[in-house]
Amino acid sequence: KNILFIFLILMFFSTLHSFAQGFKGGISAGVAGTQVDGDRLGGFNMTGFVGGIFVRNEMNDEWAFSMAIRYFGKGSRKVSDPENGDLTYYRLRLHYAEVPLTFIYTFGRFYPEFGISCSYLINALEDSDAFGSIDPDPPFNKYDFPAIIGISYQFNDHFRLNTQYSYSIIPIRKHPGNQSWYFDRGQYNNTVNLTLNYTL
Repeated sequence: KNILFIFLILMFFSTLHSFAQGFKGGISAGVAGTQVDGDRLGGFNMTGFVGGIFVRNEMNDEWAFSMAIRYFGKGSRKVSDPENGDLTYYRLRLHYAEVPLTFIYTFGRFYPEFGISCSYLINALEDSDAFGSIDPDPPFNKYDFPAIIGISYQFNDHFRLNTQYSYSIIPIRKHPGNQSWYFDRGQYNNTVNLTLNYTL
């Protein structure tokens, strides 16, 4: 099950070693607003940490390629509101290790980007009654493949502020009861993140 993710990690370090002269490396950290489409809860109400290391290859004056290894906390949240008669409570935490691959275009100090990520689910905790987390049912798929679009702003040679939007290409799990419709095959990660990237 883990062969694909292990392969991507090995490829990351092999690329870093083999092309060290042409690549720039760095670290990134930030926060994300996340939700799970298909859980009937709207809004980016769950916050998560995003952070890791990256390498970037300036292929020419306009295009660059970036590869990273990072942790990404995702999930969904609904807080009860007893004063208005809403006793519904729900909290889902999804802990992922990700290898995002992106192509970056240079436009002055702005850097639009697009790509895809291979995400491996480290752990999932679901709490539907505020009495503690249990193993999710139905279980979540171990792999997620989000499509990514984003843009960065470069302050100087070392710092960039980056924002990304990502959405799962395939469902992260089936609906409870295994319902499935043509345009709704299950639940999907939907995230917006903001990170500060430091290039060494």
